[in-house]
Amino acid sequence: MLIGDFNETLSPSDQRGGIFQHSRAAVFANFMDSCNLLDLTTTGGNFTWHRNHNGFRILSKKLDRGLANVEWRLAFPEAFVEILCRFHSDHNPLLLRFGGLPLASGPRPFRFEAAWIDHKDYSALVDKA
Repeated sequence: MLIGDFNETLSPSDQRGGIFQHSRAAVFANFMDSCNLLDLTTTGGNFTWHRNHNGFRILSKKLDRGLANVEWRLAFPEAFVEILCRFHSDHNPLLLRFGGLPLASGPRPFRFEAAWIDHKDYSALVDKA
């Protein structure tokens, strides 16, 4: 298992601003493939590095990540990488967690299902409510 700054992106969604370099991403993807490495699930944000100019963020990329081989992933199936808030660096710190992805807490919001309209008791239930 590896975690840290690989200084490369894998896909256009790993970058906001600037020009995505497909050839550099291909080299990184080939490295991962040749070493049989998987990109670990992340939470907490999309990007881990930011470049600011005159107080404005002009470029954001996911340069830092966790990689693991299949054996490690099978040994720790619920592990994930949390992207933490950055304070004194242009990189966000990463935290490897082993407890599984956090579940949303609190009451779930109401979601209307259009299929309910077809139910035979729909009109009566709405009138009663």
